[in-house]
Amino acid sequence: MTSPGRALFSCASVLLLALQFFLLSGTVRTDAADNAGRNQAGRMSTATLRIGKHANYLRLVFETPEQYVQRASVSLNGANAIKVDFQSPVSFRVPQKEAPKSFVKLEAEASKSVVYEIDRGLKITVEANGCTISIDNLDDINVSKLASPSRLVIDAYISQATTAGSENFSAEAQITAPDASDIKVESFVIDAGHGGYESGVRFGKTVEKDLALSFAKEFSGALLKKGKKVTLTRKGDQTLSLKDRARLVNKKSPDLLVSIHVSSRDEFSAYSLCRTCIKAPGETPVNPAKSIGVDRSEAVAQAIAQSAKGALKISVRTEKLPLRLLSYVHVPAVLIELPSPDKFSYDAKSRERLIVILLQGIAYSATGQVGA
Repeated sequence: MTSPGRALFSCASVLLLALQFFLLSGTVRTDAADNAGRNQAGRMSTATLRIGKHANYLRLVFETPEQYVQRASVSLNGANAIKVDFQSPVSFRVPQKEAPKSFVKLEAEASKSVVYEIDRGLKITVEANGCTISIDNLDDINVSKLASPSRLVIDAYISQATTAGSENFSAEAQITAPDASDIKVESFVIDAGHGGYESGVRFGKTVEKDLALSFAKEFSGALLKKGKKVTLTRKGDQTLSLKDRARLVNKKSPDLLVSIHVSSRDEFSAYSLCRTCIKAPGETPVNPAKSIGVDRSEAVAQAIAQSAKGALKISVRTEKLPLRLLSYVHVPAVLIELPSPDKFSYDAKSRERLIVILLQGIAYSATGQVGA
């Protein structure tokens, strides 16, 4: 081989070796990145459990990142047990027995669960992706997902306790729907809660997302018959984030947003936004118009609750809460929780009565009077 030929061959060999090294190092870097990604994806979050004791219920508050709160599912698990599934690896900080201001960190060991007694009649069983809370004489639960800070709130009602401050049950009275001219609100957005993979509470064969949607459509139909403009946030079984719903509401800018949900208890609830929560994420000073909207929201919620008290045999309550959807929108807004279908009949007559209750409350919210 001539000298130039040997030089050319040597140069080609060096280039080939360099290319092999580059490819090998790239493979190593990719594997390392993949491993790092898996480690990051598998990182475990922590949920801090705080417990408030009330006359007839325990309030269980899990403080954990927003994505955990939104993906969490909560259900009754047999007698005296609540199943909480965050659907991702999680450890827990729970109040120490006999020292509730101190916390104990609990984490499931491989496939084994960990049981810890927090208080007399109150135990937590920690599993890989969630926990089961056992409470003596557990009767029912009510679940809320709140923001700022993000937290999952479970009110666990105790059957043996007497009900303190609950509303008196009243015999069902005859009620009539108000005339269209009595309803000063002209445009509405009706939001059917949950949807898609967010099923909400399950009641045997009935699912909250389905009942909320069917009722929202019926309520919308009643408003349309009275000549009102109505928009539904969803018309089928689709997944919508709270921010997607809020964007639609703010774009339509209705006179009132009514969000429909279903309670796990035999009670009717009307919620408005608490005044300390009227500043949405990213806002600076409180918008005066939004402050007025909160006043209007509270008046509507109170009037709807007052209408329900005179028309239903079940307990009725109204409350101001830091509900995220209500804090994201720039219009008056209320969230309604219909009674559990496990204990409340949803026949045609009962559904019509519930719709009339809402119409009455909206009509008379400006005057403070409820028609009979």
